[in-house]
Amino acid sequence: MKKTEWKRLRITAAVILYVLVCCAGIFMMQREISRYGKEVLEREDGHLMRLASSADRNVDHFLHQCIDNLIFTAEQKQVSEAERDWIQTGDSHYLLYELKKSIAARDEKTADLVIRNKDGLQQSVSGRTDYQIFVKAKIQTEIKTEAGTVHVHPGTDGQGNRYLTVLYEKNSGVGYALLITMDYFYEQIAGEWSGQQTEQIMLQDTENQILIWRSQGQLQIRQISQMQEENEQIPLLAFLEGRNKAAQSGFAFGRLAADTGQDTEKYLARMAAIPVGQGANSFFTILTIMDFGSHINSMQRAAAGLFLYFGLTAAGFLLLAALAWKQARKNSRMQKEAGILRQKNEAMEMLNSQTQKLAHRQRLETIGTLTSSIAHEFNNLLTPIMGYSMMALEKLPPEEEELYDDILEIYNTSRKAKEIISRLSDLARKNSANVFQKLSPDELIRRTLEVLRPAKPVNVEIRLRLDCGDQRINANEVQISQLLINLILNSFQAMEKEGGVLTVGTWFNEKWILIQIEDTGCGISKEDQKQIFEPFFSTKEAGKGTGLGLAIAAQVVEDHQGRIEVESSPGSGTTFLVSLPRFEENLSSETIS
Repeated sequence: MKKTEWKRLRITAAVILYVLVCCAGIFMMQREISRYGKEVLEREDGHLMRLASSADRNVDHFLHQCIDNLIFTAEQKQVSEAERDWIQTGDSHYLLYELKKSIAARDEKTADLVIRNKDGLQQSVSGRTDYQIFVKAKIQTEIKTEAGTVHVHPGTDGQGNRYLTVLYEKNSGVGYALLITMDYFYEQIAGEWSGQQTEQIMLQDTENQILIWRSQGQLQIRQISQMQEENEQIPLLAFLEGRNKAAQSGFAFGRLAADTGQDTEKYLARMAAIPVGQGANSFFTILTIMDFGSHINSMQRAAAGLFLYFGLTAAGFLLLAALAWKQARKNSRMQKEAGILRQKNEAMEMLNSQTQKLAHRQRLETIGTLTSSIAHEFNNLLTPIMGYSMMALEKLPPEEEELYDDILEIYNTSRKAKEIISRLSDLARKNSANVFQKLSPDELIRRTLEVLRPAKPVNVEIRLRLDCGDQRINANEVQISQLLINLILNSFQAMEKEGGVLTVGTWFNEKWILIQIEDTGCGISKEDQKQIFEPFFSTKEAGKGTGLGLAIAAQVVEDHQGRIEVESSPGSGTTFLVSLPRFEENLSSETIS
């Protein structure tokens, strides 16, 4: 198969895979949206049913309070005596007087108390006689007691005001009616939840005469028969009729008007109903309604948004894949070019490094030559001083003890100076042969410190912990001396201002001789520690350092197949640990023993 055909086949497979992934994504989104819709419906149904149950319990509690108050009032001794007097004499003043003082009359729920006798004559505590409250009901809702029967149904007055009537008809033929305004009754049942047009709690009486709800802040009480004649809210009335016939709670969808007007816009409503006998109360069917269309619209908008975002994401992914493919080809070319440039750069860096090393060696050779010359000149000066001092000491008479001591001090000082010059000559001596020999690290450190004693700041204390004993290293004396001088001079300079303690210690293990140089100076930052062994890197002020000391130390350690480590932090001092291989004869002798 040709390369172009293979490439075309891969692109086709990628497109097919992409289409399949998109289809799977759309299917999964559709399924999740459907599942979410079911969850929303279950949640809202639960909310509607809990609301209906709460209203159902409120109706039962409210009406039983009214019934208990009315029966308690009617059965009071004074009321019963006044009732007998009214039956015998026809004078109701005494009975109305007793009723005005009763619990039922003083209750805030009570709008008025009405009495009637066997002949249908009725009077009220307020003095009104225009109440129409004893209309024959199609379906009587009653509670029987030993002394009478209680009925609950709606009523009106001469001005058309609506009331809820609780009627207690005693076996004696006298009836007591407690009137409650429909506004007060509905507020006690529905509370503040029924303020919106599309979210309602409705009450239907058991006689199927009226429907009660609140719309636009006003209590609505409509005759169901009139609503049926005018074809208003047909889905709602059909749902109520079906629930009442089945005598079961249930849910339904329906297109309802926002109010009872004929030209109002309809919405998709979710309805829940608890018919009489299925809940706590036996007086009203409870209906709760909410606007479910808003939920559906929200889900539809969310679904449309998801599909839109998915489409944009898919398109963006395709565009990104194309750009990535194009960029990958470009990066491949750039990487090849970068590889060529990297090789050239590495060659240039190697050449530059070799050039710097050569220049560094030349500078060190120049310094060594100058040091050797200076040491020779100082030797020429010190030799006559020491000679003439000895001659003067031999010629002094015995009694000149003080002068003798002074000239002896001149001689001793000159001898020490000559020893220092000798050490400098050893360090400056060219080491082209790179001679290695057995050296005692402890003795080498003592000689180095003796050479550097004039450079020690007066406020610095030197402490020695030399534990190598007769252990040896196979090393170049000049190079190791140079290593120690560079490290110790750095410590002196770090403690020059504040003073401190320089601790030089040695010890050994099976493989290594370890030399530790620790100071209590200013320390080195973590960033600078990464560069301190590089040539010409220095943290000192201009003119106070060349940046070669630690680079030379690192090179010496590398030449001796050892390692050098540093541990430091600003303000906490610095510790250098040099590890050099032990002399092989020592290792062999330990193995034999």
